[in-house]
Amino acid sequence: MKCDILVVDDEPEFQALLLAMLTRAGFAPRVVSSAAQAIAAIQQKQPSAIVLDDMMPDVTGAELCIALKKDPNTKSIPIVIYTAGVRYHLEDWRTRLGADAALIKNGKFGELVAVLHGLLGAGV
Repeated sequence: MKCDILVVDDEPEFQALLLAMLTRAGFAPRVVSSAAQAIAAIQQKQPSAIVLDDMMPDVTGAELCIALKKDPNTKSIPIVIYTAGVRYHLEDWRTRLGADAALIKNGKFGELVAVLHGLLGAGV
């Protein structure tokens, strides 16, 4: 069974790229555009992992990550912050959010795939 990956990103072009790349890598991605849509999607079906953009309107990815990690029903879902922001490399920032990994959007999708495989185990 393919791992269900929820992608939360407000940029349609990037959504399409992640959808194609994650599908090619053997995952079953779902894509939403906002924190509100992400919460609804998680309530409908809890994903194996979440790829979360930080820089979104209304509720940022950082705020959503903190909320998900505080919720007993979602705290165990691995979250990868995938952002164009400059804070991605700060271990302290990632730790404060509770994110399992943080990567910069740089077009190196293999890095994201490798991180997801590491978080989800060898059976992916």
